[in-house]
Amino acid sequence: YKRQQLLIAADRYQLEELKQLCEYYLNPYLDQDTVVCFFELAVRFNGSLLKKYCLHWVLKNLMEERNLESGSSGSISASIEKMLKMDQIADQFFEFLSPFFDYLGD
Repeated sequence: YKRQQLLIAADRYQLEELKQLCEYYLNPYLDQDTVVCFFELAVRFNGSLLKKYCLHWVLKNLMEERNLESGSSGSISASIEKMLKMDQIADQFFEFLSPFFDYLGD
C-alpha cells in the first residue's frame, strides 16, 4: 500500500526514477487478486513499466490457464473480465491484447 501511495506521489511531482522504482517493487506482488488494481493504478498514474508487468502477468497466466484441461481454473479469465469492464482502460487493454487473443483463438 505504501508503494502505491509513493507511486502516486512520484507521478504527481514528476519524479520518474522514483516512480519506476515503485513500479519495479510492486511487480513481485502481482497475483490474481492485485493485477486489476495494479493495472488501473498504472493507467491512472502513467506507470508504463507497471502496465507492462501487469500485461505480461496476464498473458503468462492466460497461456497457463489455456493449457490446463481440468476446467477448474477460471480466475485469470475473471481478472481479465474485470479489467475489460473498466471503461477508461478497456480500449487500451483490448487494443494491446487483440493480437494475442487472435493468436490464442487459432
